[in-house]
Order: sequence, then structure tokens, then C-alpha cells
Amino acid sequence: MIGLLLTGHDQFAGGLLSAINMVAGSQPHIKALSFEDRHAATYPAKLHAAIGSLRAESNGVIVLTDFMGGTPWNQAMIATQDYSDVAVIAGANVPMLLDTLDYLESDYTLDDMVEELIAAGKDGVMYRHLPRLRAVEYEDPSEKGEGI
Repeated sequence: MIGLLLTGHDQFAGGLLSAINMVAGSQPHIKALSFEDRHAATYPAKLHAAIGSLRAESNGVIVLTDFMGGTPWNQAMIATQDYSDVAVIAGANVPMLLDTLDYLESDYTLDDMVEELIAAGKDGVMYRHLPRLRAVEYEDPSEKGEGI
């Protein structure tokens, strides 16, 4: 089993986990840790503890952050540099998690899971549009003396 730790600025991680739980049910192998300015001094210790907790109950941990270069990503990179069974991925999104939930409890290796998450995350970003309809001019019946 691979454990996932979601982290990011403000309520990103908790919101992402809440959305996943709403759509797919409770996910015991996924934890969330928010980075907030007012708790910045304690964030590194909380991050280390969360990673340690997930490592104790899994065959590897993937830390998913909101974006590369921010404090959550930087601190995750520092926290995981001494572990061969922990990976960090930036750009977490709902599709990447939903598409890979079934793999968390499989015999996937950490590297396999990283590949699946990244592929699902990329596939989940798309653009669609509906054809534009011809604009219809609104006619106000009161202007014609017809009343409303």
C-alpha cells in the first residue's frame, strides 16, 4: 500500500481531500496537511511527523503539493531527502487522485504509483467548449406598448 500526503497553501490540501472523500468515500491512506502563514514555524515538524506516520503504515509515501517552488514543496523536498521510499509530486489535482485510488492498495511500487499519478493528473487537465449560439436580441414588450 502506498500512502499519500496532500499539502499546500492555506486550505488546498484539506479542500482536495474533502472533495475526494465526497466523491469516492473516506480514504484512510490519504492525509492532508495545510501550510498556513501563522503556523509556518511548526510546519516542518508537522510535515516530518505526517510523513513518518504514513511511512509506518505503508510501503512508501507520495507527498502531493499544490505547486513546485512554494514552501510546501520546498519543505517536502527537504523532509524527504533521506528516504528512498518517499516521493514528492507538484501540481496535485482531483483527477489524479480519483483515477489512481484503486492503485493505492495494489502491489504497485512507489515509482509505478508516481507514474500513474502524473499521467492521470495530466489527462485530467483539458479544455472543452460548447458551440457559441447566435446572439438573440432581447425585445422589451413594454417598449412596444404591449405591457408586461
